[in-house]
Amino acid sequence: MVAETGPEAGRVYRLDKAVVSLGRDPANDVVIPDRYVSRRHAEIRWDGRDYILHELGSRNGTQINDGRLTVPHRLSPGDVIGFADLRLAFHLADDTLVLPPQPAVTQVLTVDPERLEARVGGQRLELTAKEFSALAVLHARQGAIVGKDQLARCVWPEYDGAVSDESIEQLASRLRRKLRAAGGGRVQLVAVRGAGYRLVAE
Repeated sequence: MVAETGPEAGRVYRLDKAVVSLGRDPANDVVIPDRYVSRRHAEIRWDGRDYILHELGSRNGTQINDGRLTVPHRLSPGDVIGFADLRLAFHLADDTLVLPPQPAVTQVLTVDPERLEARVGGQRLELTAKEFSALAVLHARQGAIVGKDQLARCVWPEYDGAVSDESIEQLASRLRRKLRAAGGGRVQLVAVRGAGYRLVAE
């Protein structure tokens, strides 16, 4: 699938699992950081022959080709799936789309959620719990933009993300310094004006 709208327009989402989940929750395979999107909004399931789009009872519904999805839909090349302001176009990669190379961020930076440990090229980062949570979300997006709202909800779940921009910017500043110190600039945290933050590998 290819994002046609929004800050991540052009991004490719691979359907490389039997069930691909879509929604606002960071645990989804395709994370859509929009308050009009439910935490678990929809799924795309492979039935051995085709990909089938399923609505999961979301509050605002899912669009398919500008109509509302009411029953499972068998996807065909060119179908457009809509979630709030996001439009995802479905393609068959082998005959319609050349996939770009994977971002290099995950090749340089490793994040181990079980050990709460992150390393840049083997060099361990000394992070607070909040800093690690932020880095884990950014790392999972593999170089794509993570909005401030999504970052706030993941890092400060106890406040349901209701934190100031200043708190987010201070956290980003500390994380940026630690990445630079440990990795010598190989991984950088970049602020995207009006959109959020993303990790970039040099």
